[in-house]
Amino acid sequence: MPASDLPTLRLITARSRTGEMIDVLLDRGVDGRARVKNIAPGGSIGEVDGHLVLDDHVLLPPAADPHAHLDKALSWNVLNPQVGDLGAAIDCWRAGAERFDEESFYRRAHRAATTMLERGTTAVRTHVDVLADDDPYRAIRAIDRVRHELRPFMTIQIALLAPPGTPDDVIHGALDVGADLVGGAPHIADDPVAEVARLIHIAETRCVGVDLHTDEFLAGDHTTIGTYAELVAHWPADVVRTAGHCCRLSTMDRQELSTSIDALRNSGI
Repeated sequence: MPASDLPTLRLITARSRTGEMIDVLLDRGVDGRARVKNIAPGGSIGEVDGHLVLDDHVLLPPAADPHAHLDKALSWNVLNPQVGDLGAAIDCWRAGAERFDEESFYRRAHRAATTMLERGTTAVRTHVDVLADDDPYRAIRAIDRVRHELRPFMTIQIALLAPPGTPDDVIHGALDVGADLVGGAPHIADDPVAEVARLIHIAETRCVGVDLHTDEFLAGDHTTIGTYAELVAHWPADVVRTAGHCCRLSTMDRQELSTSIDALRNSGI
């Protein structure tokens, strides 16, 4: 049955987060997505096509995962990365990803996404690697397929993950085949600050947002968070600019942390 043909559903006598007993009426638009049509005190919505009794259950909004890696999902047993070492894990993935064809990326990402959906997650932003071989976009294409198949039930947003040294034209190509946001890991580049500036320039050229893996280390002076904040501070408020991990913030001294916090506050990150 197409999603758009599914009946209106009444959720009966659930508890809200504040403890109230409520009925919720779900309906579907022309795109098949379920939408909350009405919320009312328990027992006040009349009969509809179907109902689900939720006595003694708390009804919560659906979950969102802001930082997933669906292309890497369910690959542990195949790649057997070294435990507890980020650099070794990155090297293991880069070498091992060459063994995965588009169907492998699709199967693993689909299984991971539907498992998340079964547990209440209806929005996912996933980073997807631009691969360093003769078919760099196969993971993005695969997850774009998953996105279209699950669209009636789940929103999936793709942030390309470009390893340092990825040519500009390859990054543009990733946006052409389905990526929504520019992403990368500038802190592992030979010139981290230049890599931040390069990725942000590409995003500005394409009028898209960015989601960068940022300062994913604990010791060192090659921080990029300040440069990132400075370069996007003038962006319109509705343009995405996200910093992921930011581990170095936890080991900064008080003055450095205060400066970084001020920069972040002013940047909209």
